[in-house]
Amino acid sequence: MKKYSTHVLPTLTSIKGLGSGIEILNEGITVETSFKISGTAAPGQNIEVFDGEVSKGEATSDTSTGEWRLSIGGLTPSTYSFTAKTPEGLSSSPARTFTLLQQFFIEEFVDYPEGPFTTLETYYMTITSAAEPKSYLKIINSAGEHYLYFVRRVEGSLLVTMDIKVPCSSIEFKYKVYSGGTPDGVFTATFYDDKATLLETKKISAVDHTEYEVVAVEQPGIKRVEFSLDGASAETGNLLTVSVDNIKFTAQS
Repeated sequence: MKKYSTHVLPTLTSIKGLGSGIEILNEGITVETSFKISGTAAPGQNIEVFDGEVSKGEATSDTSTGEWRLSIGGLTPSTYSFTAKTPEGLSSSPARTFTLLQQFFIEEFVDYPEGPFTTLETYYMTITSAAEPKSYLKIINSAGEHYLYFVRRVEGSLLVTMDIKVPCSSIEFKYKVYSGGTPDGVFTATFYDDKATLLETKKISAVDHTEYEVVAVEQPGIKRVEFSLDGASAETGNLLTVSVDNIKFTAQS
């Protein structure tokens, strides 16, 4: 009978979405709930896969190649940390981690302190702003009001970039504009995929809205949204502002 070594350190080399076949990078983000996990070990070795201290299943490595595979499913939104272990206690290192997000999520800007910022990291996206003096992006979070507030005070444009952590098939948000006597002001939302390919552009005339209006876009693989404000007058000191709230994301399935 052929004997197999039990002193070979196992590896966990790959975690892929079971449906998509897409590799989930270490410390990556996904919305898939079922996965194919694989690695190597001594040929014919029994392997048990753990999320932290919780067993997620067992596999046996190939008697020739030492490769092993395990499919798991039914995961819920959380952060996971997978290792492969042998019955003797040998473990893959370091752990492979990733975060599973909900497929549908809403950002209402409730959890952030009020004030201007140039970079904001949220659970679902990173927001950055390129602003000139007297123009800025800020969070409003007081008296029951929570929203993203764009202010443009001088000629030129205020550019805000929203990088989403997972590709989305649709994005919806509500907005309200105050033109402040700037009839030629324009609020623009431009949508891109992960290769910076232009998907769609929404140009919104800066006519004063006392109530929120809604923009909804459906495109495959939305990964970035750029917002810009144009048209404020330096000579007259006109003020152009936009409030954005209740951003609804549907992640690409």
